[in-house]
Amino acid sequence: MIGKTRHSPYWGMQRNKMLCIAFVWIGENEDPMSVPLVYSNWWIQIHDLPPGFFRESMAVQFGDFLGNFLEYDTKQLSNGNMNYMRIRVKLDVRIPLKR
Repeated sequence: MIGKTRHSPYWGMQRNKMLCIAFVWIGENEDPMSVPLVYSNWWIQIHDLPPGFFRESMAVQFGDFLGNFLEYDTKQLSNGNMNYMRIRVKLDVRIPLKR
């Protein structure tokens, strides 16, 4: 649970409004004043993709379109779940989300 918490912000939805609380983990010898608070890492699900789009090269393109691509979750593909693509991106919280 700690590993998942360290890599994911908390979020919840109520009546089409989204609440996001992002935590920044600071290292033992890291200066808190030097940590930028304008970036947040997110796991994004991309639905309704054709089967040929489930490749890492496409994941990188989607991630770079949304923000900065970090990683691609291949566990769901090895389990035969091809309903959506799951990528992790770093988003600048000052920029509106893209549709």
